[in-house]
Amino acid sequence: EPITLEQTAWLAHVRRIASSQTVDPFDRQALGALALELPRILRDGPDKLIELPKRLAGCGVVLVFAEGLRGGKLDGAVTYLPDGRPVIGLTTRGDRFDGLLFTLLHECAHLALGHIRRDSVSIIDDDLTEPQHDPKEIEANDQASAWLFPGGFEIDSRSVPAIVATASRYQVHSSVVIGRIQRDSGNWKLHRNKIPKVRAHLSDAGILS
Repeated sequence: EPITLEQTAWLAHVRRIASSQTVDPFDRQALGALALELPRILRDGPDKLIELPKRLAGCGVVLVFAEGLRGGKLDGAVTYLPDGRPVIGLTTRGDRFDGLLFTLLHECAHLALGHIRRDSVSIIDDDLTEPQHDPKEIEANDQASAWLFPGGFEIDSRSVPAIVATASRYQVHSSVVIGRIQRDSGNWKLHRNKIPKVRAHLSDAGILS
């Protein structure tokens, strides 16, 4: 679908911020290895979000957190700067820790799987909670899920003890398990109060533009 004026403006803002950032040469394999570790790195919650720009920079990727514009309806995007630096932009739409992590992994997957290259158009993801039909979007979702839940997602029940046990088994934050249950069941209110918010963490850390 054609991107909207608000999405275009947001992407231009992300690219402007990214243009001033310095990163290592892009390493697709290193990015894939880091993406697998990110859910474990963040297993205790949002406090370590401040580390992400530096970790992604080590793989050659500029990471920008930028508030979406009103009416923009987007979760994130991946693009390239003219000099060849790949950029991932993330909004705080929904203000959910699990959603931010999944979107980050989804955008990492686009890069790691070669869905976008220096001469490609930008990929803008406007709502990853909706069913996807584009093969690249489906593949990116599947890869993000595989990084979150190696070997496939399994849980015995939707009870809090089962969620805690499952999170421990996969070494992820419990909200990641809750988010997966919500998506699979379509019940977005289930245990919603147990999902940490992220906007304040990013703002306090000075990395939200």
